[in-house]
Amino acid sequence: MRQIFLSAICLIGISSLSAQSVTEKLDSFMAAAYNAHDFNGVVLVARNDSILLEKGYGWRDYDHRIPLDSNSIFPVGSITKTFTATIILYLQEHHKLDIHENLVKYFPGYKYADKITIENLLNNTSGLFEISLDPLYHSDRPFSQNDFWAIMNDKPLDPASNSKFENSNSNYLLLGYLIEKVTGKTYEQNVREIIFDKAGIKQSGFNFEELMDKNKTVGYHITNDTIRNTSAVYNSTATYSAGSLYTTAGDLYLWYKALLTNLIIGKKSFDEAVTPYNEAYGYGWQVTMAYNKIQWEHNGGIGGFTSSFRILPDDNACVIILRNEDIYPSVVSVGIFSILYNIPNYYIPRFAIRSNKLDLQQYTGQYKLESPKDFQVIVSIKNGRLISTAIPGDYTDTLYEEKKNSFFVKGYNCQFVFNRNERDEIVGFNGYLGNQLFVYKKIK
Repeated sequence: MRQIFLSAICLIGISSLSAQSVTEKLDSFMAAAYNAHDFNGVVLVARNDSILLEKGYGWRDYDHRIPLDSNSIFPVGSITKTFTATIILYLQEHHKLDIHENLVKYFPGYKYADKITIENLLNNTSGLFEISLDPLYHSDRPFSQNDFWAIMNDKPLDPASNSKFENSNSNYLLLGYLIEKVTGKTYEQNVREIIFDKAGIKQSGFNFEELMDKNKTVGYHITNDTIRNTSAVYNSTATYSAGSLYTTAGDLYLWYKALLTNLIIGKKSFDEAVTPYNEAYGYGWQVTMAYNKIQWEHNGGIGGFTSSFRILPDDNACVIILRNEDIYPSVVSVGIFSILYNIPNYYIPRFAIRSNKLDLQQYTGQYKLESPKDFQVIVSIKNGRLISTAIPGDYTDTLYEEKKNSFFVKGYNCQFVFNRNERDEIVGFNGYLGNQLFVYKKIK
């Protein structure tokens, strides 16, 4: 159906703003996402120094029915890397190191130290072996720098190092060890003194496993809409400067403000950090384009938690999504950006009921679009769901039942409403793409 409806998309212009405010639209969308089991977590959306939405949806603790709120604390995995990279650039500004130096100055015992620069670590081009792939590494157990070298000393460098981007936790673990070596202070102490204290960040830290706070959030592994299992908590020494940060949406907003006001590092350093070297990665930041707008971002995933932190510099905006489920919030992200940029007919999540497989048979068949007449759709059953296949093109979509005769496609704003005659037989369906209507007649 998506391909059949493409012509309709071209007819849709940017709609005028309705009486509903952006905040109301965001809140309605997020509530729909929660009700459809597409999201459980906290969202913060800000633009032009104003927070448009900061709210929790769902449960911080399912077993005890404790709701999420803006104070809920989440581990954010690789978002930690933005803090680590900033500390390195701060140390460079204060002449404690030079990112173009080889590691041999700091780790002379490592046999490849003369082939890797600090910059290679920052932009993930070092060629270091990914530590988490080694059987001796366990994310839920204590892990020291000695353990790191015991593994790494036996691993060869990727022959394409210095030119090939390879997202690696090893790079950012090593940056943490470097920070400690240069400053004589722990990694956490550096982050607290250089970033947290200056930015006013108060609910964040690095040992989530031992955190005793009423706002601590439980992470879950999701099997389906009804089955979720509590995930193991990662050990902070194992994830360390690559992924041990826990925080709140509000603290990440303060981090965003500190970065854009050059509170921690100067504009020149931050500009270098968000300049992509290879594969759209700078120093601790992914640099991407969406809706013809540049984004500086980092995602995180760790032990039952996923997160997304995006800065939209052209609009002085940021979007923070924290989820205590191990599913990335892609549907939610698309909806939020559609609302921010006033893109019409964005997908609003819907709740799917459990279809009776025997009842689905009545909807199967071949349908023909009234105009233009060369488009047809075959509706069939696969894996207990209705499937629509467009002819020509063989484009397929899975149809989820919302109620009798009414189905929807997940991910974009498309619905199928089947029509019946006086004998209760299916005679066609109305296909909707946003505000566009396509009428199909059953021919077989």
